[in-house]
Amino acid sequence: MQLNTFEALEQQLQSGQWQQADRLTWQIMLTIALQQEQEYLALATVQRNLLMVLEPREYLTEKDLTMFPCHDLSQINQLWCKYSNAHFGFSVQRQIWQQLAGDYMAVGDRLGWRFNGIWQEYETISFSLAAPIGHLPWWGTLVFDNWWLGGFWMEAIANRLVVCEL
Repeated sequence: MQLNTFEALEQQLQSGQWQQADRLTWQIMLTIALQQEQEYLALATVQRNLLMVLEPREYLTEKDLTMFPCHDLSQINQLWCKYSNAHFGFSVQRQIWQQLAGDYMAVGDRLGWRFNGIWQEYETISFSLAAPIGHLPWWGTLVFDNWWLGGFWMEAIANRLVVCEL
């Protein structure tokens, strides 16, 4: 990922532009995941002499999350933790995930992503330091439209955070 992309994220976080930083975080993650997939397809095309085309998409898959580069995930996490004074960040979310033994409903409740048993839409998410600890970045941005129907994505990213030692 280009340094200036991370610099843009850092500027938004430093100035407390939490919503813009949240959106940029997922744009960065999707770009990195699609670049990895494109590289894999290019290699597969050469090795198998097949033409393989990357389908355009605007979400991350479970595979994207389990293969996401640790150095990029670490850089994103460090920026979120630094500028929120460890109020936000993937590592904060991972700690909560582990404390709640991977119960994605309980995690959603604790992070403020679920209220009265209902998963919140992006428009209702809080973008301030008054939000619950670990509230951002919001994982709902990164997956399919019906992301709340299962915890596979939450488990996938939580496991990647453990592998990456975040």
